[in-house]
Amino acid sequence: MTMIRLCPKCRAELSPTAQFCRICGAPSPQLLQYKAKEIIGDRRADSRATWAIAIIFAGTLVGLIISTTLPLASGYSWGRLAFSVALDLGFGLGAAWLLRGRVAIDCLLLPSRGKDFFLAILLAAISFSFSIAYVGVINRFASGGAGSEVIPAHSRLVFVVLVVIQAPLIEEWLCRGIMWQAMRQVAGPTLTILSTAMLFAFLHILGGGGFLELPHRFVAGIAFGILRWKTNSLWPSIFAHFLNNLAAVILMFS
Repeated sequence: MTMIRLCPKCRAELSPTAQFCRICGAPSPQLLQYKAKEIIGDRRADSRATWAIAIIFAGTLVGLIISTTLPLASGYSWGRLAFSVALDLGFGLGAAWLLRGRVAIDCLLLPSRGKDFFLAILLAAISFSFSIAYVGVINRFASGGAGSEVIPAHSRLVFVVLVVIQAPLIEEWLCRGIMWQAMRQVAGPTLTILSTAMLFAFLHILGGGGFLELPHRFVAGIAFGILRWKTNSLWPSIFAHFLNNLAAVILMFS
C-alpha cells in the first residue's frame, strides 16, 4: 500500500517526487528533513574546523613555551630539526583528523599549472624584497634586531636543511594546507589568508626569531596565501617559500 504524501501546510496531496506543494508552494516533509540533516552536517563540520584551528594555534603556543625552556628545541641542531618536524606534524595531523577525510594528503595532491610557478617567482621576489628592506630598517634603528644572527660553521648544514627544505614543506603544509582547509570551512578567502599569515608569522617566533620578525613574516604569509588562493594548489606556495628562504640563506652566507 502506497502512503499518501500530504503538504504540511495546506494538506493537499503531493506526488511521490514533489519537493514543493503545487497549491501553496510549501516544501515537502522529505525536503525539510533533508535540509535539516544538511544543516546539522554543516554545523558539525564547522565545529570540527573550529576545533582544528584551535589545535593548530594551541600547538604553536606549546611549541613557543617548549622552545624557550628545552635546550634540545633551541639553537640549530638535528635535535631542533626533529623537534620542529615532530611538533608541526603532530598538531597538523591531529587537526587533519578532526577535519575528516584525507585532508593531510589531499592538500598535497592539488594540481598546479606551469604558469602558477611564474606567479610564485614574482611573489617570492616581492616578499624577499620587503624582508630585505624591513630587516635593513630594523638593523639600522634597533640594536640586535632581525638579521643580526651569526650561524656557527658546524651548524650551517642543519640550518640549511631546516630553512630551505623543512620550512617550505612543513610550514606550507600546516599553514596553507591543513589550516587553510579548516579556515575555508568557516570563513572566506580574505580572513583565511590573514589568519594563515598570522600563524605563519608566529611559527617564526617558534623558530627562534624575535617579535620584531613578525611584520615581514606576516607579509610573506600574505603573499604565499594569495598564491595559494589564486592557484588553488599548495605547490606554488611551497616553491615561493623555498625561493624566498634560499635567497635569504645565500645572502646570509655570501
